[in-house]
Amino acid sequence: MSATQIALDVKGTGVEAPVPKRKRSAFTENGMAQEVEARKAEIKALYLESHTPMIVGWSGGKDSTATLQLVWSAIQELDSADLTTPVHVISTDTLVENPVIAAYVAQALDYYDEANLDVTIQEPTDLLVEAVVTSGAAQFGVGYQEFFTYALADGMPLVSVAVAFK
Repeated sequence: MSATQIALDVKGTGVEAPVPKRKRSAFTENGMAQEVEARKAEIKALYLESHTPMIVGWSGGKDSTATLQLVWSAIQELDSADLTTPVHVISTDTLVENPVIAAYVAQALDYYDEANLDVTIQEPTDLLVEAVVTSGAAQFGVGYQEFFTYALADGMPLVSVAVAFK
């Protein structure tokens, strides 16, 4: 085996197997710190160019927390005079969240409040998504399959475009 080849002893058998190459990472070229700074620069540019409120969907999971952290970090770096557009964070308790995540969301909300980040949490309402969509107040909605099925049985003109399973 040459000096440039790497091999593993398979389960102590003395049989060597080549180590698979790592998959290319999004951070390979520039490193994570530079990629984070580049994404924050994009967010700041979008914030300053558009006066449309930003909306971040946040569940408290790793992906939405990373997204919210990027938005928050980017906007926090702007001059206070530029902070004219609201940023809304939408978090919905569907009553099926892991209790650890639910506790984390509550703790994080306190943290954002202490950091003077104006976070708006839109709590769910008693309105049925299906009724809101068929009334014309919304073009689409995310709801429960059970309620959707009942709405179809009642003759509501709805179309299901996706079903998410966890």
